[in-house]
Amino acid sequence: EDGTCRLPRYEFYESTRTKPHLLIACSDEGIFLDDPEGGYDVMENLTQVSSDLQASNLILIDNIQAEPENLLYVASTSKRLAGRLKNLNVKFLGDTWLAGPAGILLGLCNLKSIDGLGIFINQTFEDNPERKAEASLNLIRDLFKIEYA
Repeated sequence: EDGTCRLPRYEFYESTRTKPHLLIACSDEGIFLDDPEGGYDVMENLTQVSSDLQASNLILIDNIQAEPENLLYVASTSKRLAGRLKNLNVKFLGDTWLAGPAGILLGLCNLKSIDGLGIFINQTFEDNPERKAEASLNLIRDLFKIEYA
């Protein structure tokens, strides 16, 4: 707002007050068409951190433009997670080409045998942003049976 700029931001958060423990990575950075390798390096490092910490799951949240009937769409690299998701109010992105960071991250999860889960919030669904964010948080809470200490 004041005319200054800043570098793209990557933020990491850890919670040991929940079971299971959470490590959350956030970014306001995308992958640029003129430098796709730069984004790939970040995704590679993120999956490496997950492997080094012996994470059982890597969850990503992104936006999607889809038919307005469903709020949440999901993609998983794990048959176990996919089976548990069938009981929740989501639509699967099966046999879909996922572009950008989400596709790269899930592909790397698959290569490194990490259970990857993509949660995609439908931007064409008629609802307010707070409700959309709450729905994705509730999905994670219910799927992983997160308990707060």
